[in-house]
Amino acid sequence: MIASALPVSVPTLTASQLRGRILASAQESYAGYAESNATFGLPPLAGLTGLTSLLDGVTKMRVWQATPTRWRVDVLSDSGERDTYQLGRRSYIWDSGAELLTEVRGRQTFRLPRPADLVPPALALRLLSEAGRQARFSVIAPLRVAGRSAAGLRMTPADPASTVGRVDIWADPASGLPLMVEIFGRGGSARPALESKFFQVSPWRPDPRVLTPVRAYGTGFTVTSASNLAGALSNLGLVALAEGGRAISVLDRSLVVMSSRQHVHHLLRVEDIPVALAGISSPYLRNAMAAAAAALGAGVPEEAVVQGLRSFVLDPESNPGRANVFELEGRVVVVDYAHNEDGMRGLVEICQGLRPRHARIFLAFGTAGDRTNVILHRLAYAAARGADRLAIAELQRYLRGRDPQDLIERLQAGLEDGGKGQAPVFPNEVEALEWMVKESAPNEVIAVTALAQRPEIFEFLRARGGVGVGPARIRELIERARS
Repeated sequence: MIASALPVSVPTLTASQLRGRILASAQESYAGYAESNATFGLPPLAGLTGLTSLLDGVTKMRVWQATPTRWRVDVLSDSGERDTYQLGRRSYIWDSGAELLTEVRGRQTFRLPRPADLVPPALALRLLSEAGRQARFSVIAPLRVAGRSAAGLRMTPADPASTVGRVDIWADPASGLPLMVEIFGRGGSARPALESKFFQVSPWRPDPRVLTPVRAYGTGFTVTSASNLAGALSNLGLVALAEGGRAISVLDRSLVVMSSRQHVHHLLRVEDIPVALAGISSPYLRNAMAAAAAALGAGVPEEAVVQGLRSFVLDPESNPGRANVFELEGRVVVVDYAHNEDGMRGLVEICQGLRPRHARIFLAFGTAGDRTNVILHRLAYAAARGADRLAIAELQRYLRGRDPQDLIERLQAGLEDGGKGQAPVFPNEVEALEWMVKESAPNEVIAVTALAQRPEIFEFLRARGGVGVGPARIRELIERARS
């Protein structure tokens, strides 16, 4: 927390110098903890949950690298971890849930993306090496990443066919080691499609004990081949569709059921699913897909499933505090129960989907005191990366033993790491909301995390003339934002 509050100071480097140092850092040995957050909006695919979660969600990784061909990456989840060891031409995968160590033999001429590809140094080096001669490079403002000052480099592809709008890389100015990478799509979105960031990293003296997989007594061992893509896909179970299984997916902005490789059955348009806010909320869209899949699998008639998807709404009466949208004095107000990092990212995604071009996002948030220090930091960091103006609302009833000043300082540190300055602090959510209404302008978006004063927030909005927004109006607001 103290390191996050320190000013950012880096030596003066040209874009060419910084790019050169980043490319020269490939042989650096390091160890650390990193997270990637991808928002490509991929739907769940049968047998490919590992891939879709990698490209549409948060991946938490412990990393050790001795050289580019000798490294270890552990992916952490609530159910355990999956560790990948690369030892020259040999590679191993340890699955803690299955208690299984797998040796992967053979050269992979083509492979699917893996978590190691998203570690900041690997991702940055690949992007720079494939940028092409005509790509443009420029220096951008430094940030504090993983407790250290990081110099910023922007790469803008020159190829008009590229789907990448720009790539921003922050690296240690001395070693050139990339600490954070953000990839933005074309179209001017304020939210990166992919962000990868170290939360902790330091030089590492390679230790063979760390890089050597150890099979414990009673655990399994197997050998598999990775000779071609078809074999990899077969191992992942994608052939289930051809064997009579079904899958829910999104194709051409429609929710569909895939019952074979040749047959795709249309259910309804994504825009007609109110709970997904016409498709701008990927978490709610995934929830709708999961509910539809479970209902169809249980034998519920398709007509009833479609009707349920069309009629289930996120309004204050049916789902208070769950992405409730209002209009107030020309502003769009989103009231949500976001109380952790994933919830905050989802709230920010909704706000960005509703924001007209050049309009700002105001966001007031708070949280309970019994969250870990890391969770507090990530919550504030996610808010800072997604909003333009921020405020902190104190939750005195939910301190749960934590010193209130310590809580505020940790949230402010997360905002600082996210590139924002100190945010004003308000004694409650309603006063924070009142400040945002006063500071904002028509057509701008306001969001507040309603954790302690949800009824009071609804009353404040109604007293000021606020009106709840239904599915049809939400579609209009989204179209306005896209125009």
